[in-house]
Amino acid sequence: MGNNCACAPPNYRASSIIIAAAALEAPQLKRDPLGCSQTMANGNLPGHLCWTCASAQGYLVNMAPEAALSSSYQLEKFVKHTTPTWAVGVNSVFADPSVEAYGRYVITSVASGSVALDYHGRPTFIWYAGETIGATYENGVYKMPNDAIKVVLPYDQQKVHGYSVSSVGYNVLPCASCGAPILG
Repeated sequence: MGNNCACAPPNYRASSIIIAAAALEAPQLKRDPLGCSQTMANGNLPGHLCWTCASAQGYLVNMAPEAALSSSYQLEKFVKHTTPTWAVGVNSVFADPSVEAYGRYVITSVASGSVALDYHGRPTFIWYAGETIGATYENGVYKMPNDAIKVVLPYDQQKVHGYSVSSVGYNVLPCASCGAPILG
């Protein structure tokens, strides 16, 4: 449910060649900060972090509000997620289509959301808004209300963007580092 944007990380294991290529594409990311080549004390591989642990381990990004719409790619995503379109496929739309609200959602998610790491160690941010902030449509038909924001591609200042999601598609998970409950 939470992956309704075409640029959301895929749910598959990549080959080592793809992982190496991803490392070259995002050199500003901290490499292997959780010891992904090693398991945690509880035997699990890291995957979800609370904001505090993500900050301590270098996953948070500095982002000014105007950075949410600084490229044509981001403008395209803004329009996609603030203007209802009745195209084929799944799309989420924010209830408030203003630039201010969109920027606030993206910045708030990056500043206080939990962090999910993909197989490449790249972060995405998930923030529970606590209220309905949008809706998901499939093939133009209303499917569900959305009460959370997912920010993807935060390591690429020209592509970072957010979209509304339903928290129903997520679980409460323990932070891989400290064990605190988070939305992931």
